[in-house]
Amino acid sequence: MPSTESFNKLENALKNLKSDGVLVRGTELLVEAVKDHLNLSYAQVAKKAEVSVPGLTRWRTRDAGEAARVEPLIVLAKHLNGESPDARNDAGEEPVDELSTIEAIKALSLRQIEEHLSQSLEMLLPGHLLDCSILGLKFDEKSATLEIQLS
Repeated sequence: MPSTESFNKLENALKNLKSDGVLVRGTELLVEAVKDHLNLSYAQVAKKAEVSVPGLTRWRTRDAGEAARVEPLIVLAKHLNGESPDARNDAGEEPVDELSTIEAIKALSLRQIEEHLSQSLEMLLPGHLLDCSILGLKFDEKSATLEIQLS
């Protein structure tokens, strides 16, 4: 389960990106944040970022990359951080490669899950305000277990 530290690292990496339209600077932190957040290898991050492993290595060592080439990684990071998951679709481009159900759940922020659960419960139980807190989220190969507290 991604930790609060993982979400903070991801948010920080996104905030520290600088672009002049041609180059994006701050790619080292972004690569590391996505890698840590999803608990992936560099090869897996490269695949999700639609770049070769040597290209990903250049982004890490040079802390910069061509804006157009870094865009898929930025879109993925924003999705993981709960920002406009369909940003590329809104621009008329292809979405980030499809995630498995478990990867998709891992990609959600705890805040997103809590907010949607609260909204759903409010619709199901009008007039009953419920505070929803996630106590635990565990994954195995084929399932996710969510423990929530309602008060």
